[in-house]
Amino acid sequence: MKRKEKNIAACLKTVRGILAVIEKTMETACKAYADAFAVVSSRLSCSKFKQTVYEFRDAAKQYANGKRNNAISVIVSVISGMADPRLED
Repeated sequence: MKRKEKNIAACLKTVRGILAVIEKTMETACKAYADAFAVVSSRLSCSKFKQTVYEFRDAAKQYANGKRNNAISVIVSVISGMADPRLED
């Protein structure tokens, strides 16, 4: 029984290590996504929108803070919503 418990503990330790890598990767990808959206939208003519996007990008980078909360999904959802073609006039 002890051997099985040690094996389970070792597996859980591995999973925790992998989760940390996944979280960091998602955080980095989220920041890159915010940067990419800012670059694409910088080509638009509306200066107020461009300014707002850059402010959002800066806030997104601060919000994607690696604190294991839902920040990343919130940021990606907002950007996806802004880029949704159904919002075109």
